[in-house]
Amino acid sequence: MTLRVLESLSRTKRPFIFTSSQLAGQPTAYGSTKLVAERWAAELGGKVARLWNTYGWETPDIRSHVITDMVLSGLRSGEVQCRTDGTERRRLVYKSDCVVSILMLADSALMYADMAGLEWVTIKEVAQEIARQLHVDVRFGRENGSEWMVEPTKMMPGWSPEVPLGEGITLVIADARNYLNGAR
Repeated sequence: MTLRVLESLSRTKRPFIFTSSQLAGQPTAYGSTKLVAERWAAELGGKVARLWNTYGWETPDIRSHVITDMVLSGLRSGEVQCRTDGTERRRLVYKSDCVVSILMLADSALMYADMAGLEWVTIKEVAQEIARQLHVDVRFGRENGSEWMVEPTKMMPGWSPEVPLGEGITLVIADARNYLNGAR
């Protein structure tokens, strides 16, 4: 898909923003592919927005993210279930904050910016906050989760996330309740 999209953008010469992730450059096929696509986008004159763990409600499936999955486990079973021991860390940014930062990048002269939460938080802290808000217990697994500690180096100047983690989780919980109640 990247090949077709970037090839098309090369022909049209239109401005664009390529969204990547903090996993670009990780020694995996995914990380290498992301890094190559970032560099290709930059060569074509596109801007690159590197996202750090953007979250918000998403329809659950095999590829849904940890916050959605934990919220649904708490609502469905009365217990927030975490597959790992929760020690892995993330820099979380709520979806509306991510949109604001991308729009700022589009309107700026910058060609690259990182969009990340202000601090690293453990998945354990996230699970505990979800459990606190749902008034349920939390259960952790025994395995270590994966973690790729890459610090953002080029945060979007003048931008800072406005939605605190607790508030973002509240919004995901409300959306999850609507989903479970049939308002899909």
